[in-house]
Amino acid sequence: MVKIALVASDLFLDKGLSTLSINKSLNCNWISNVYTISNQPFFPGSKNIPLHSNFKKARIDAYKTLLESSSEDHYIFTNWDSFVSSPMSWDGRYTSLDFIGTPAWIDEHAYFLYNLNFSFISRKLIFSLIADYEYSTNINPLQSWSNYGLLEHTKKLTAMGLIFADQATTQSLCYESGPVLKNTFGVSCSANFPYFLTENDLLINADEIISRQLTPLTTLNYLRHCLESQKLDLFIATVKDFYRKPNLKKAVEFELRNNPLSELHSIIEKFN
Repeated sequence: MVKIALVASDLFLDKGLSTLSINKSLNCNWISNVYTISNQPFFPGSKNIPLHSNFKKARIDAYKTLLESSSEDHYIFTNWDSFVSSPMSWDGRYTSLDFIGTPAWIDEHAYFLYNLNFSFISRKLIFSLIADYEYSTNINPLQSWSNYGLLEHTKKLTAMGLIFADQATTQSLCYESGPVLKNTFGVSCSANFPYFLTENDLLINADEIISRQLTPLTTLNYLRHCLESQKLDLFIATVKDFYRKPNLKKAVEFELRNNPLSELHSIIEKFN
């Protein structure tokens, strides 16, 4: 039987969201082990692989340690904002592949296939990317694992016998953006938390979630999803003390620039 481990990366000081993500993923009861890649151990029963910076050499050393410390055939990689959302949606055919990433929604008819935030990766692919890094000064496997970098090297890796998922398989693995899908194996992006996590879990982490959202669109979608999922208490907690939350202020400013008639600011004002 193919052995599969969970690998959760987190360099934030507050590990609450990563702990929540891991616990959610462990509803998938056939995961053999949990490995964390972090500046400190934080999840009971897991093996932590130390990482104190995002410099590529440090990351490569962490991945080498992962391979040395584990025997699994495949790994589910997650971050603080991604997790297994529907274990029943697992497809055994995934294990015949070496890489399945998160599909990022571009427009009504297009997905970008290779986002790493929630991904299913074989031991063989990790080993191949590390080897590329060690024997070539022009390849950065941190970029190669995700987005355009991986697309650039797909032809070479395919020639080595590595197998990449097609679009349909990628879309079944994980939901990140676009029309809401609740039947994928995993979910990525904190904007989607209101659809997949309990209001109590989110209330505990409300300020931390907003502080980590890097783009105004992520924050705006998060607020919209709070309301659409009828998590009004979460919406109120999130917008409370609005002027002390830089990411929230940027999101509202972005919304007003692009939609001058938006009522978002006036709605937020009612709860402050």
